[in-house]
Amino acid sequence: MKWFLNNLVLVHVLAIFLLYSFLGGGTRGEWLKLWAPWLTLATLQALMLFPQQKKSENLFQARLRAWTGFFRDPLLWLTLGLALLLGVQALNGPRQLVYLKETLSWIYSAPPVSWLPGCVNPSEAACVLWWFAPVLAAVLAAKHGLLKRSKRLLLELMCWSAGVLSLLGIVQYINGSSFLHGSLKLPSHFFASFGYPNFAAAYFVLATIICIGIAIWYRDNDRDERAYQRNTILIPLLSNAIGASLSLSRAGILFLALTILILGGYFLLRSWKRLGRGSRYKVYAIVIALILILVSLCGSAHRNPTIEEIRTTDWQSFFSQRMTGNYQVQCALDMWQDYRFFGCGGWGYPHLAYQYLPQAEWKRLRATGQANVHNDAVQFLCEHGIVGLGLMLAILAGLLIPMTRAWWRSANQTDTTAIRAIPWAFRFNAVSTAMLWATTIILIHSTFDIPFRSPAVLMLYLAGLVLAQGYDIKRYVNESVH
Repeated sequence: MKWFLNNLVLVHVLAIFLLYSFLGGGTRGEWLKLWAPWLTLATLQALMLFPQQKKSENLFQARLRAWTGFFRDPLLWLTLGLALLLGVQALNGPRQLVYLKETLSWIYSAPPVSWLPGCVNPSEAACVLWWFAPVLAAVLAAKHGLLKRSKRLLLELMCWSAGVLSLLGIVQYINGSSFLHGSLKLPSHFFASFGYPNFAAAYFVLATIICIGIAIWYRDNDRDERAYQRNTILIPLLSNAIGASLSLSRAGILFLALTILILGGYFLLRSWKRLGRGSRYKVYAIVIALILILVSLCGSAHRNPTIEEIRTTDWQSFFSQRMTGNYQVQCALDMWQDYRFFGCGGWGYPHLAYQYLPQAEWKRLRATGQANVHNDAVQFLCEHGIVGLGLMLAILAGLLIPMTRAWWRSANQTDTTAIRAIPWAFRFNAVSTAMLWATTIILIHSTFDIPFRSPAVLMLYLAGLVLAQGYDIKRYVNESVH
């Protein structure tokens, strides 16, 4: 019982992540409203009552430390501001469809309280609240309720759970199932619990990047008893990489390849001088094996779905239409002109877009995958205005800046002799380096798609920024004080 209470925060945060990950990527509102409010409150209660204790603390002192950090954290007040905006939007609806005889057209009426932020459909707008509130509550709980050792454990459990989900998706793919969770039939390709392939790609690419960082961190901080953890993390790494590939998302395949080439190359270079002759031969063998596998896959392109997806994609059209010629971006910006400060409400864009496009363009909006702008920042700006997007960016900065500072300091604060023996550019904390690469990847991805509209992806990324600091240690001696 004592162990359970000491890890109650960890259990609740992991539960939120697992529910988001395994229940449709967290995007289905009818599933979220059943558990999201209660688990959010339970997680915050666990933080208030049972934060983890240092060896030098009693429970009262641990609570005082957690409460002080929690209530002084700007992230808390930014989260409350965002939750207030999303909540008011969800409550101030619906907006009725009205026919104007003068113009022979349909428009949406003003919300019930015209001077407050509103929405078109309250149940859809509430879904956005249940994306952000539990995720940010979990991030705050992990930040202030866990010690560094438990932060490392939680991040690795998240990677392992992602690997298990990928494995289930692989089995599902091999069986040729067209039913999500065995009951919900989907008309297009899906993978694991994600009905939209690009959500699956973003999720599993992120998990792969984090696994790479953790594996290198264990090698940098090598001890005999950690060799087991260092090697076993390769299992979810491989599973997540396969999942990113089998999502059949062109962006996912591209980002996975870039991760292997750039991030993998960086970590290989920083480890090369510390590798013995036997280890270098293993690297040569792995590279040769990967080349042979790639040649084999290319030779059987008509049977391999990933290679077939790459081969049949019009990449010039992909980059020009998605990244520079998205008609929905201009439509959303036009809509934002009428809802500058608070936006049109969560999921308001697909309802109101018809008023901002010529009638000849309407049929394009009815096509599969056209309910979103395919640009996260622009859609959040359109639906939540300057205030909403500003709060979101402030929350991201509040998590990213401390991690980046810790990453910069890590090159000079380690006491590990093996790391000090290599050039300064290769001495940065491996997990923080991986998270900076993940930030680069996901921010680029969000300019032409919607990865942040999946709470599973959102939580894996934001929690990763906080939990990566659990790997920011100088030495293993007296580690319990962290």
